[in-house]
Amino acid sequence: MFSILAQGSRKREIWVPALPPVAETAPSIRSNAVVHVQRNTHRTAETFASRTAFWCNRPTSKNGGWLWGYNPRPLFSTLEKISMKKTLIALAAVAATGAAFAQSSVTLSGALDYGYQSTKAGATGVTTKGMGVDTSEIYVSMTEDLGGGLKLNARAGIEGLNRTQGFVDGLNHTIGLTGGFGTIYGGAIEIGSGIRGLAQAGAPVNNMEGEILGSAVDSDILKYSSPNISGFVFSGSLTEGNVGVNLANGFGKGLSAGNSRALTVGADYAAGPIKAKLDYTSWKNNAANDDRFRVAGQYDLGVAKIGAGFESADLVAGGKNKYTMLGVSAPLGAVTVGAVWVKNDNAGAKRVGYSVGASYDLSKRTSVSSSYSSWEATANAASKDNKFKVQLSHSF
Repeated sequence: MFSILAQGSRKREIWVPALPPVAETAPSIRSNAVVHVQRNTHRTAETFASRTAFWCNRPTSKNGGWLWGYNPRPLFSTLEKISMKKTLIALAAVAATGAAFAQSSVTLSGALDYGYQSTKAGATGVTTKGMGVDTSEIYVSMTEDLGGGLKLNARAGIEGLNRTQGFVDGLNHTIGLTGGFGTIYGGAIEIGSGIRGLAQAGAPVNNMEGEILGSAVDSDILKYSSPNISGFVFSGSLTEGNVGVNLANGFGKGLSAGNSRALTVGADYAAGPIKAKLDYTSWKNNAANDDRFRVAGQYDLGVAKIGAGFESADLVAGGKNKYTMLGVSAPLGAVTVGAVWVKNDNAGAKRVGYSVGASYDLSKRTSVSSSYSSWEATANAASKDNKFKVQLSHSF
């Protein structure tokens, strides 16, 4: 390999064929200004050969380093220009590709719980117990930067086999836009108790949905949330089919009462140790509910979290259906303990239940937990149902 130098240009190194034998010492040059031509070697020779001219990087050389002639034209200038053009094109392509990849991302997340559960029905004394999967879900979340501060967000979920379902099914699917105006999204989601999230206070217990609190239902939703304004986020949503599973028919006429639609407006607040939310919902074509008010809050004391929630719905048949929930949790190193108390008053028919539990964190994503729950399946039941559970959980 030679270091090819042309006067007035930068050094270039290229591979050249072996040169024919030449004298190691040019006859018209003093011995202390010898030009060495390296042959069949990988050592760099700071020598340029073109016709009968040589260039030697020695301060004592005459004519600015040129020997036997003045400034011969380099043989490789055209190749240098071509190589530089190719390099610039390659760099531009890499930069464009990198920018395209930076505009979008896909994230995989999910959770899996497996363990032992035993449930006893107080009225009949029947006990069911065994090993099984409690949670098995995978979510794919997608984000694309559309420019100008606008982003597209989408999420799709799949639910696997578990205790209550013997087949693979879909979970929440949403797609929406986020920008300076806030967030707007639409999709098909499962809506559970609106007070449990804060009222449970992070306690590692049975959430009591289906035991005392209302069970989660499937709904189509279109929702807008404002930007965060001093800790407040205001929202409005339109949902369809949240009684039964008749989705995508909330605006139809002459349909069954299950094809209902609901308009909800609300506000969430989060700042420092305080979290709170309230909302109001009005239904149309709903067989059970007319309207509903919910409020919930949570406070972090440092040594413990406490939560409370209340919900009241006016019934179409008259009267009110009320839910109350209180919760507490306390971290003790890697162990977290907690408890919740819940009550339902459905037009005078009252039911009460509670759940206590503890969890041990094996890592940030893996834990072992156990809980015990007891509740009245019917109003003023002579004996209560109960459930015991121990499980290994992992989220990713």
